[in-house]
Amino acid sequence: MTFSGADRFAAWIPNITGYLSFSLIGRTVFPTPCKSSNALVENRRFVLCYQKRFLSDTSIPFLSDYAPIWLREFFDVVFLRKQKSPRFVLCASDVAKAGAPADQITGLIFIVDRDDWRLQGSGEESLEGSLKALQARLDGADSAAVAAEILQEAGRLLVGKAFFRCAMEVGRNGYITLQPPGEAEAGAPPTQEDGGAQGEPFQETFVRQAYYFAKDLLHMHYHHAASTDSMISVYRAGDPAIHRSIFNSLMRKVLALRRQGTAAALHRAIGFLAYAKTFNQAFLSADPYTDNVRFQELEQSLFASAELTNLDRQGGIFTRGNVMGLFASSMALAIAYASLLQIPLSSTGAQGGAAAAGYIDIAKVDAGLISIAHLALYQPISFLGYFAIVSVWLMLILAGWDALRPPRAHGSFDIGEVAWIRTTTRLLPGILPQKKAAGAILCSAMGLFAFGCWIIVKTVG
Repeated sequence: MTFSGADRFAAWIPNITGYLSFSLIGRTVFPTPCKSSNALVENRRFVLCYQKRFLSDTSIPFLSDYAPIWLREFFDVVFLRKQKSPRFVLCASDVAKAGAPADQITGLIFIVDRDDWRLQGSGEESLEGSLKALQARLDGADSAAVAAEILQEAGRLLVGKAFFRCAMEVGRNGYITLQPPGEAEAGAPPTQEDGGAQGEPFQETFVRQAYYFAKDLLHMHYHHAASTDSMISVYRAGDPAIHRSIFNSLMRKVLALRRQGTAAALHRAIGFLAYAKTFNQAFLSADPYTDNVRFQELEQSLFASAELTNLDRQGGIFTRGNVMGLFASSMALAIAYASLLQIPLSSTGAQGGAAAAGYIDIAKVDAGLISIAHLALYQPISFLGYFAIVSVWLMLILAGWDALRPPRAHGSFDIGEVAWIRTTTRLLPGILPQKKAAGAILCSAMGLFAFGCWIIVKTVG
């Protein structure tokens, strides 16, 4: 299906084989489980699926990386006053092709506000309930005509509820086109408040979100985090250089990951390079634009760099596992000392002054350890806070020291593996490896560490 009088956008759904499987549409759990009905009726495929999607683009240290997505949404809605998560719906079917699998699937993508999704009038079923009933009917459809009518009924139901919709076409090779409706099909003129279909830059913004939805339905996130969907954006379909733009986006991702130099980043770069090679073979094989790109040499370089990085990590002790093990063992040690406070004081035996059997002479335990145990037992929140602060300072000291010293087999250690300084590397990209900056960080961290230790001593003393 297409609309008239509107801009068309295009993108690519990354895949390695160059042949998407339409039978897998809707089998995704990112960002939430997709409710899908994918029926094959009379050698034709009909799809009706919907999904709750989080549009959080919050970039808050630690919150963005480690907090569950519902907590990020709560932060967006309560503190940043962002709109709650909408629902995305796909109604699609393949193009009939006698005796052979269809090469294309077409349909409509709808975006529905959360309130309209759950709105239920007097004696009226909610939109989600209506779609569930239509999915059940689609799963039991016995003819292509019946299945097509079910999708049309779903479309009529969604047109009155969705604040945005666009036509979608996806080929087996992953090439996708998206087209929002023109003024004639869109109905009432859009406004900025509701993010209408025609307003710029709202039109392209919603088209981009529709593309991410379609990509998640068909694409597995093998070589990157599921939350990083911006490696390929949407482009104007009429742009003669669109294939080059998509290829450049993939290659930029490869080079960006290579410059990070971590083992995980280098392996991801190899995966993205595989995407770039597949796209080049499918769309740019006749274009001399990529003739000078040395795919094989670049792949060999990435493999070699990843192997050297792995060897370097094996030779060092400052790894994520060791750091986490040190943290856990230190906490266990503190708890063990805290348990000493629960043991009765030594009693005087018959000989006088000797500790009775079964008791520990707590008077002989170091006073500093007893003070730390007191703090851990009676002020656990303060203890954890102090311990975390000291850990951060210690990580910064080691990071600055490691950046200053001569490199080992392959560069410095994998700084991205340390969770406590990951935020620092994000705020100051490319700064830590520089000698002067590393020295400044080292001196500052040592001063802060000494000041923190003084505070802790005064507190527990």
